[in-house]
Amino acid sequence: SHHDLVLDLLARPGRVAVSRAGATHMADTHVAVTATPTLRHPDLQAKLGVKRLVVAHGVKSREPVAPAAAFSTQDKRIYAFVEVSNPERADSAVFVSFVREGERERGRVRLRVGESPRWRTWAYTRLADKPGRYTAMVRDGRGKLLAKAPFEVMGSAPAASPPAAPTAVEPWSAPAAHPQAAVAAKTPPQI
Repeated sequence: SHHDLVLDLLARPGRVAVSRAGATHMADTHVAVTATPTLRHPDLQAKLGVKRLVVAHGVKSREPVAPAAAFSTQDKRIYAFVEVSNPERADSAVFVSFVREGERERGRVRLRVGESPRWRTWAYTRLADKPGRYTAMVRDGRGKLLAKAPFEVMGSAPAASPPAAPTAVEPWSAPAAHPQAAVAAKTPPQI
């Protein structure tokens, strides 16, 4: 497993072969050591909050670009930008999902929350490709709904609309496990 590979690299410094996607590359062990933060076990019990949840057309310089409440089926990606409050400064995570009205929650994306009182991160979906009402949802590691923001996908380009305000949270029940097909996430480095 990847965990075993990194632990083995830490035990034996030098050059090693790393196999990825069928290709073998030579790598110095310090490269693997720098990758170890991805192996941290986040504190999923940390007390987190959401300062902002913005559904937008993009993210640039760690801020949402073109926030909106309506999108087109022609939009390739719809972003959920999340600003997390982390008063305990715990290394933790939040989970983002995009849910179409009348369907169950699936494809939750895990986003790292760093050891900072304020952390900005985002996820996007390509699965909101059918007309309808959707909701971007953010949960903590215990499954508690922290924030949600409604948006609509229309068959043609929508008229300009102001972003929807996040709404009050509702009780949550655990969704069935589903693959995260076509849902991606990115956590930027914090400065």
